[in-house]
Amino acid sequence: MPHCTLVICDACRTRSAKLSLVQAEPAPVGRRQRRAQATRAALVEAALDLFEEQGYVATSIDDIAEAADVARRTFFRYFPSKESVLLPEAADYDTAFAAALASEPLPLTVHAIARAFIALAEQMQADEQLHRRERIIRDHREHFRSFTQLRIESGREQLGQLLATRIGCAADDTSVLTAVDLGLLAFAHGYMQWFDAGSEGSLVDPVARSFELTIALASGARTIGS
Repeated sequence: MPHCTLVICDACRTRSAKLSLVQAEPAPVGRRQRRAQATRAALVEAALDLFEEQGYVATSIDDIAEAADVARRTFFRYFPSKESVLLPEAADYDTAFAAALASEPLPLTVHAIARAFIALAEQMQADEQLHRRERIIRDHREHFRSFTQLRIESGREQLGQLLATRIGCAADDTSVLTAVDLGLLAFAHGYMQWFDAGSEGSLVDPVARSFELTIALASGARTIGS
């Protein structure tokens, strides 16, 4: 297994040999995949429209399938439940995170990981469909008490794989898992501040502040309660 090029902070970056990774060109999207993407998008749009018009509880899976002009069984090819429609597909945000990691020199630091998560927040901030999802969740929050944890878990594996690929480690490497878990914790803290404020204003600012505090506490630059 190659040595993982992940260090704790920018100040302690070393001149160790860097792993050069060739970024593969994305594979062309075939007709079948385009059709599947279009069907999934139609189901999401139909579900969001119905949730907004008649409420989350009053909307059934049959309603969503009918509005999207597909069979009920087709819905379950894309989503295991009605709730899962409100989870963005991991691939929706992979590009921003991966591009941010690719722009960082190796070895990566926690500051680099923070910048990648902030780039992710910037992309999410610009996603109007995300804002619609958040309004629906907020209006029916009694049905989504465990939803935040579900969203974190849904992104953990994919983000971990992107980070592992960038630094040349196995996805189950301890440093990779720790960096992703720490990043997700800081990101979730900033995200929930934004969510609780009505998803208004900048998402980037609370996420950036959360990472700044997390890194300061971890490095000893700040103490708890200071």
